[in-house]
Amino acid sequence: MTVIESGNSAQHRLFGLNLLYEAFNDPLRSNKLKIYQGFDKKDFIELTGKHDIFSLDSIRNLKMANQEMRQEVLFYALSRSWRITKPLRKLMSKIRKILNTS
Repeated sequence: MTVIESGNSAQHRLFGLNLLYEAFNDPLRSNKLKIYQGFDKKDFIELTGKHDIFSLDSIRNLKMANQEMRQEVLFYALSRSWRITKPLRKLMSKIRKILNTS
């Protein structure tokens, strides 16, 4: 459990959780964990929930932020001012290309 609590990297925490998982699948080791450490399967489930090894919450938050940004871009792309200034942006793009090739 020390590896899990003090491990800075996800690999260390995953290693510690895997060791505990293997211990709980062995009845003798599982019983010793409960007797000597007061640690049972319920505690293991709480511990795995506390340490989000695969950053599922972060991924979910990033996906939501990405969707919000996409909607904002779509909002601006469909706006009247964006459509009105499109010829000007094309002209400026061509001028930049000419200046950069010179």
